[in-house]
Amino acid sequence: MEAQYKERVKKGKEKTQQYHSFIQKMALSRLAVILGGGALLFYLSQQEVIWLFLLAFLGILILFMYLVFKQSQLDKQKEYWEKYTLINQNELQVLKGGSNLYDAGEKWENSSHPFTSDLDVFGKNSLFQLVNRASTYLGNVYLAEKFSRLIPKNCEEVVKVQNKVKDLSQDIDWCQNYQIALLTNNKQDVNPLPILEYYLKKAPSFLPIKLFTIWVKISPFFIFSFLIGGFFNTSFWGIAIILGLLQVFISFYYGGKVSLWTQHAENIGKITESYVGALRLIEEREKNNLGYASFHKLNIIIQKLNARNNPFVGLILNFLFLWDIKYILEFEKWRNGEYESVFKGIELTSIYEFNVSLATLCRNEPEWTFPHLVKPKSDFNTLIFEANQIEHPLLNKTQSVANSYHNENHKIALITGSNMAGKSTFLRTVGANLVLAYLGAPVRANYLKTSLFRMITSMRIKDSLAESTSTFKAELDRIYWVLKESEIHKETFVLIDEMLRGTNSVDKFLGSKAIIEKLIKQGTYGLIATHDLQLSELEQQYPGKMANFHFDIKMEGSEMKFDYKLKQGPCTQFNAAILLKNIGIDINP
Repeated sequence: MEAQYKERVKKGKEKTQQYHSFIQKMALSRLAVILGGGALLFYLSQQEVIWLFLLAFLGILILFMYLVFKQSQLDKQKEYWEKYTLINQNELQVLKGGSNLYDAGEKWENSSHPFTSDLDVFGKNSLFQLVNRASTYLGNVYLAEKFSRLIPKNCEEVVKVQNKVKDLSQDIDWCQNYQIALLTNNKQDVNPLPILEYYLKKAPSFLPIKLFTIWVKISPFFIFSFLIGGFFNTSFWGIAIILGLLQVFISFYYGGKVSLWTQHAENIGKITESYVGALRLIEEREKNNLGYASFHKLNIIIQKLNARNNPFVGLILNFLFLWDIKYILEFEKWRNGEYESVFKGIELTSIYEFNVSLATLCRNEPEWTFPHLVKPKSDFNTLIFEANQIEHPLLNKTQSVANSYHNENHKIALITGSNMAGKSTFLRTVGANLVLAYLGAPVRANYLKTSLFRMITSMRIKDSLAESTSTFKAELDRIYWVLKESEIHKETFVLIDEMLRGTNSVDKFLGSKAIIEKLIKQGTYGLIATHDLQLSELEQQYPGKMANFHFDIKMEGSEMKFDYKLKQGPCTQFNAAILLKNIGIDINP
């Protein structure tokens, strides 16, 4: 993918420069119209031919507005290619292990969550940062909720997402156009729904709607009729001017309220404008009416109302059409019949931001595979976790080591081993890939077959000065919660790293043994890492329920070598004495 992203960056930069040149030429054309048109109008004013002066004025105005419109279109094209370049540069950066321009999800970090803190789900260098391609606030919320949920509803739900992700991953152009459509919202930190709820549903109208609905329909007809009639009888021009000035007076009378309303309309427009393009793309893909037309109509109303922001243009439009009132009435008509489609459309765009995020991961990591999900039986006694060549999703390819593990003939795997040998990393490898699997994303493994587990971890325990809680007390609280939850939910999968670190060795062993035995009796599944080799003797007491695995070291002379490979059986070689000796402390008798 790296070569493809580089080619797309090159294309984006070339297109951006091309449209920049077009815009400069268009700006010069507008200047020429202003200067040339001004000179022409001055000349015609000297000739004292009113009809010719008015005709020229109208022609110059139309030409100028056309050039403004064309430049607006060119600006949008230039902005598109700038965003196109940016998102492809971002993919190159992510592939190289750099940061992602999308939200890393720090706001959802929560040490009390069953697993997100221990498994680096949120925050800098997290799973969320790796996966996220959602720009909108609600898209990020939807993705975060999926990352945080304890267990999917069923296998079919996950498989449905997998199929959508596989399909989208094959269409890079559609996915990137979708990202571009929403990119202006990136790292948006305000929930737009309450704002939209108020202005699209609850905000009161300040106009006599029935009166003005009739007036805005008939007044342009009269004004243009009298303007045309003025070519035959100049007195008609006076009537047209009086009607136009009346409309200007009405617009000034409501001017304060209209200005306040249009400020709110601009906020609505900023929120909904990007959703228009996103929904259009979804409708084209789904071949179904999903609310694009309503979004589009709302944004057309707001765009036309915003024309009043140019005082000169606004004066003419209100003179001829009572423009401000006309489009406020259009908005009132729209919200009385179509506002609900906005909320449905926004929900749909959030779902697609989630799908596009997973599809991008799938495209960027073609060697990753989609897991096979196994439906749980009612007794929960035969749940499966089987992984072949599984690696941590966040580790660099040059640093990562693959391992295989299958919970055949046991539910609890006790993993012993030396310091720095890979026990904790393996626990996080399993947990992180399960998080991805339950999203519907590919996992970093050659093969993964798993039941739906309710995952709970106890790995990174911290004290709390604010709550006067020691590390040992904090760990006891966490273990108590793990035991309680796993007793209630038989599909629980625990990941526990080095229990009871904050107490003496005797209590640590006895307490850890009691905790493991309780988990075994409850029928809990999981991985437990420990330095305490004595705990491996539980395998003989609980055959078919607990099994021993280990990570070890190899000595080459005085140098330690780690292969980070998971092996069956308890560990027989530890490295604490060697490490202490390396800093000048010899513990041998």
